[in-house]
Amino acid sequence: MKIIALHNLEEVASLLTDVTLITEMEVSSVPNLEKFKQYLKKYKFNAIIVLGDLFNIAVEEILTNPKAPKAVVILVKEEKEINRFLRLGITELNVESIPFNPLTLFVKIKGLLSNIGFIRRAIEEGEIKIDFYRYGLFNLLNLLTQTDKSGFLAVKDMEEDKILYSLRIRNGQVVSASVEVEKIAEIHLDDSIPKIVVEEPVTHEDRVLFKNTAEFYKSLLEMEETPQMETPVAVKPKIEPQKASFVKVNPLRERRIYTFPYRGYKFYTQPFEGIERNERALVAVTQIDDHTLSALRVLKIKGGNFKILTSPSITGFLKLQGFENARFLRAEDVEVYEFPFLGSKLECVLFLDGILVSGNLFGSYVSREIEYFDRVFGGHLRVFHHANIASEEKLSKAMETLGPVLDKTFYIFPNYGYAIDRTSVGFVKEVLSNLSFPEGNNSLSQNWKNLVHILPRPVENFDEFINLLRAGDTAVLFNLVDEMETLGITPYEL
Repeated sequence: MKIIALHNLEEVASLLTDVTLITEMEVSSVPNLEKFKQYLKKYKFNAIIVLGDLFNIAVEEILTNPKAPKAVVILVKEEKEINRFLRLGITELNVESIPFNPLTLFVKIKGLLSNIGFIRRAIEEGEIKIDFYRYGLFNLLNLLTQTDKSGFLAVKDMEEDKILYSLRIRNGQVVSASVEVEKIAEIHLDDSIPKIVVEEPVTHEDRVLFKNTAEFYKSLLEMEETPQMETPVAVKPKIEPQKASFVKVNPLRERRIYTFPYRGYKFYTQPFEGIERNERALVAVTQIDDHTLSALRVLKIKGGNFKILTSPSITGFLKLQGFENARFLRAEDVEVYEFPFLGSKLECVLFLDGILVSGNLFGSYVSREIEYFDRVFGGHLRVFHHANIASEEKLSKAMETLGPVLDKTFYIFPNYGYAIDRTSVGFVKEVLSNLSFPEGNNSLSQNWKNLVHILPRPVENFDEFINLLRAGDTAVLFNLVDEMETLGITPYEL
């Protein structure tokens, strides 16, 4: 497999050298457009890697040169750049953050080439109907530039069978759109809508004209920053959650407690030993584990005016532990969903005023410090659920139950990992609803030696491996999660 990479960064060159050394890919790096054209003329490639900063100067060549492959991965230096490229209708296989894990990039390109093959067959068979998120409008439009196809593509709401907008294709190139580019960007960024791309015998008034597909892409990238779409279902709560306590349990697991005002109480998303005796506090209990019981016992000993909000099953259990009936608050406007043995023996989800509070469900591992979960950290979410949720079947049933609730959720506060705001709720819902669990018990303690190449220095045993992770190097931790997912390792120990 031969790849051409257009970039001008030494860091990227070093990482791509690693890709060549440890995988079957042969990567040729070029620093400018002139060299890029020369290599395309001289050699045959399977895919293109392009630095995000150079995308605009290269896109015309990529889409008009018949020798340029149409499988494109964009490298971004900052995570905020990802949203900019999402305007193009890319998939997660089309973008990678710097620094990246060489093995992950290899797997990503293999997956992208497979998807490109699927789309090419759909075009050849004259039956274009693809999932917007899985296969990507970007990949479809790239491939169409290799054809002389003319007609209309519609981006549709899959559930309502409603056309959101359409593009006119002439000789394989985008030449007009039925709505303004700002609206197209909004539609592409709104991941709460299940979307498909289909070829339909429709026509439209040409609202915006383009010379070709490259100009269409540039229009989307160069427009003013698009504000997040408001949804008529998920209404932002009239509160701003505040950090109460973030505690590292181990190198990747972090217990995060948030607080906000609720019906005259100071609401805590899980038990917090630091609650003052004179606080009028309301504590959510969404799972039973040693830490939860310990924190509740400390609060009980301190006395005070705290109340507990939880499910009927957990209420019964805590009463057996000596907590009196007066400690429990029954709020009729709070939706309670019980999921026994999902992650803990007793576990539930609470939904109140657009806020969802959970235990293990929706949790993630933590490497880098960010305010709210970002889709770049999808591996942190997936690997956490592999390690902390009992089974694929139980997760699937929980997600099916919570589907309508998530559509009106603005914040999710799990016991562990990143809080999730509205911009990522749709992504998280999609990932967990379709998450497959690895077969077998491929634990970290059994397979840690397969991961030592990402460490800054050698280690002799598993204890040393864990101690080195405790140093908290965010790049190492980020790559560790990425690598574990690639190799199918489940870190039950973390």
